[in-house]
Amino acid sequence: MKTCLLNLPFHTRIMRRYNCTYYAPNFLFPPLELMYLGAIIKERKSDDCILIDAIAERMNLNRVINCLKSYQPDLLVFMAGIDSFSEDMHMIRTIKFTFPELKIVCMGYLPSIFPKETLENIQAIDCIIINEPEISFSELYDALKFQKNTNGIAGISSRQNSSIIVNNHRPRIKDLNKLPVPARSLIKINLYNEFLMPQPFTIIQTARGCPLNCSYCVRTYGQELTTRSVDNILEEIKEVIFRYGIKSIRFIDDTFVIDERKTILFCEKILENNLRFKWSCLNRIDKINANLLRLMKRAGCERIYLGIESTSQELLARLKKIYSTDLIEDSIRKIKDAGIEAVGFFMVGLPGQSEEE
Repeated sequence: MKTCLLNLPFHTRIMRRYNCTYYAPNFLFPPLELMYLGAIIKERKSDDCILIDAIAERMNLNRVINCLKSYQPDLLVFMAGIDSFSEDMHMIRTIKFTFPELKIVCMGYLPSIFPKETLENIQAIDCIIINEPEISFSELYDALKFQKNTNGIAGISSRQNSSIIVNNHRPRIKDLNKLPVPARSLIKINLYNEFLMPQPFTIIQTARGCPLNCSYCVRTYGQELTTRSVDNILEEIKEVIFRYGIKSIRFIDDTFVIDERKTILFCEKILENNLRFKWSCLNRIDKINANLLRLMKRAGCERIYLGIESTSQELLARLKKIYSTDLIEDSIRKIKDAGIEAVGFFMVGLPGQSEEE
């Protein structure tokens, strides 16, 4: 079976991820969710797949369709964005019209919440993968390949003749170590970057989910935190450095230093193995420790992104951020004293926020 994993075009440069879609004028991440699915297909040695990243390659829909005509896939898998959802659906309708026999599978945050409604309104889509995709996709892939019924596959919603079937949700993947390493051989590494970080660049996810309660956040597959072992993470780091020449990595966990002991072990292992690369991560204001920051710097950390959002104590309380505004300045000072860049995310126009604020 031939599969095309497609990051759809868009009229401007965006990044589609399961938990968000955002504009990327001066940086671009590779499509990690699709690369994980590519690795699952590549485990089946006799099968073939390609990954078309129309955003990275600046392809319009006509070019994508020409690539599909050349490749002639049996299956197309794409992830729907959030802000781009309407346009994504329009393009999928056009693709289905051009290739009426093509099986089309969709995944993403919005279709995971509304699988039945999505299938009812978008006739071009045959199946939806709900929430965490890898195991559900693996089972769906084999069912489609051998023309078996998909009704019993957890985490799948599909069109069966004139009916729409929403199967039971699949429990979260507990052991992330069992997932294959994302198939970076399917992409052009040199097309991706993080602002003012050296290339080649890639992203790595070491954990999924976040147990914290920020009211505005879409977490990566939920509040339950699942993690990879440090040794498992290290193997992926070694692969990207020695096989792809990677010089900088963004760790895209919702909160990288959620487990301080694990972060310490991670940094120590990087130093023990003499792995030289620069990296960045997301963190919380109340997860800042001066000693740990110095260790992170020695291990190559160059930048920490912080969800500051507001310096109003009242607004932070509404957002269910449970720390004092006094901590913000103190934490940023500690980061900078360690020689690490601090980058803040801020929300403008929050409910109850004044013009002055």
